[in-house]
Amino acid sequence: MKANKFKVLKFLSDRKRDIFFAMFFAACSGTIYPEYGVTLATAIDILSSKDDEIVDKNGFLISMMFLVIATVSGISLFFQNYYFSKIGEILCQKLRSSVFKKYLEMHIGFYDDPSNIPGSLITRLSSDTTKLNGFVLSMIGVSVQSAVCLLIGIILGFYYDWRLSLISLSFLPLIVISSAAQHKMRKGLIESDEILDIESGALLSESVINTRTIFSFNMQENIVEYYREIIMRGKKSLMKQSIITGISYGFGQFIQFVTFAVVFYSGGQFIHNGTLTFGNIIKAIFCILFAAFGLGQAQQYVGNYSKAKVSLESIFSILDAQSLINPFDEKTNNSKNDASKIMGKIEFKNVSFSYPTRKDQKVLKNLIFVILPGENIAFTGLSGSGKSTLIQLIERFYDCDEGEILTDDINIKEYKIIPLRKNIGLVMQEPNIFKRNVIENIEYGKLNSSYDDIKAAAIKANIGEFFSEYNVELKDDNVSGGQKQRISIARAILKDPCILLLDEATSALDKNSETEVQKAIENAMLNRTTINIAHRLTTIEKCDIIYLINQGEIYKKELMESC
Repeated sequence: MKANKFKVLKFLSDRKRDIFFAMFFAACSGTIYPEYGVTLATAIDILSSKDDEIVDKNGFLISMMFLVIATVSGISLFFQNYYFSKIGEILCQKLRSSVFKKYLEMHIGFYDDPSNIPGSLITRLSSDTTKLNGFVLSMIGVSVQSAVCLLIGIILGFYYDWRLSLISLSFLPLIVISSAAQHKMRKGLIESDEILDIESGALLSESVINTRTIFSFNMQENIVEYYREIIMRGKKSLMKQSIITGISYGFGQFIQFVTFAVVFYSGGQFIHNGTLTFGNIIKAIFCILFAAFGLGQAQQYVGNYSKAKVSLESIFSILDAQSLINPFDEKTNNSKNDASKIMGKIEFKNVSFSYPTRKDQKVLKNLIFVILPGENIAFTGLSGSGKSTLIQLIERFYDCDEGEILTDDINIKEYKIIPLRKNIGLVMQEPNIFKRNVIENIEYGKLNSSYDDIKAAAIKANIGEFFSEYNVELKDDNVSGGQKQRISIARAILKDPCILLLDEATSALDKNSETEVQKAIENAMLNRTTINIAHRLTTIEKCDIIYLINQGEIYKKELMESC
């Protein structure tokens, strides 16, 4: 994907004042080298005079000019770095916020892509935005500074002697070609490095998250070796980049010194012919010389520019990605159907579905069933038969490939997503809890709930005894599986949905924990349409209807009624 560098500017549209001052002080910094060249040339011309009176008269003035240059240089460079650093940090913060917001807007299928695993997304969020931060300071700031330096140097060079300036300009295209070639050759290598960074970041993230598994199988040394292999794969690319940078930068410097040689030789001939004075030639040469220094300074940042451009493409490939199911999409939010008033009727009409990463494998095949409001329905079957997929389609984590899913006789796609999901409660087999206290974890079910409502939900979920420890932060090592399940059920009760989805809510629990959780589930199921996914018949024996799913199809539409 080709990156449009001007897209970055929209993130800085409210920082025009800072951009103006950053550019202004960068331009001021760009005048330093030509001023220094002219002043130094003037000083040499004066000090080479045999007239002591001229030396005495102008010596103090020259020293004051150097002092003025030093003051202007110090002030302009300070504010240049200050403003560009400020703009870079603001850009980094805005890009990170935008990318993170985009992550939360994307459909679940986006995360099924192997290139979008959590570790790689986190690496992009942190690494790529940081590189753009450096790009603002090093590349843009130095480019403005160098452009002004070169422009003023050429103008002054033409003022003192146009012939020497034309000779110098004839070598300029070679320096530009050197920089362009360096950028072109480095770009592909940097893209491969970016892939390695993402891969290594993903490995680090997974290793930290799964430390217990790694320790239990004594895999520490293997993981470190695997990480080292990923890093070492970048060694060859690094060597190529070093060679390319060395040759390109060295060629650029070679051209500069060749320019100096030709200019000095030509200047000597002009003096010999009497068409140029020593004072003018040294001023012209020094203007061109120090302008070339400025251009050489910009060339060393070609590598940073290449890295920043790859990062820019990576970031905007995410920002420009289209979410297939975006809860914040204007078209979805303009729907006239109010999901907050649904009664809980669910109907699958000839529904077929395949996951985005496995389009050739149909998980559900022409599924047809109707669940009436308030019914307690169960689905059972072998692992991989498509039971959990039903839950994800009802939550609209995915959209079906064929057929329709109706809620209260309206296609589920015609509801606003956020109100729809507010009316659907979900209890998963492995519920996620956050590193917050019990109250806050339950409150995720319905934000800004009162303390009494949260406590009532906890009591209904049979977690009253644990709820008293509301000031204790929850972590994996201080909460049992049964307590996690009951916290998840308390969230669902607090949410007060008309549809409750239970995905293997008790399958991983021992008998005692299962009994407690089952009581909580029975409380949560009252007066709600409930879909219960389970393997064990003991957990669904009180359901109104049990469906058996086999390879994505309902084996018997009604296996048993009122077990």
